[in-house]
Amino acid sequence: MASNYPDYNLSWDKGRILVKAEISVRVHPNAARNKVVGVTDGVYLVKVSAPPVKGRANKELIAFLSRLLGVSKSQVN
Repeated sequence: MASNYPDYNLSWDKGRILVKAEISVRVHPNAARNKVVGVTDGVYLVKVSAPPVKGRANKELIAFLSRLLGVSKSQVN
């Protein structure tokens, strides 16, 4: 049975604890606004306002998740 929580990977680097999490996301482009709709079977359902053209929806998803998580865009992939 799938968990509704991401898998965490903790590591130690120069006195800092680094947390890596892998989540599954299903993206719905062309939404009125960016928002997390919910979680179904361990998959986060996310609506983004960008269209699915030339990677714009993917770029918007990365920017949105980085703002939610409080990390830089380069830390979300």
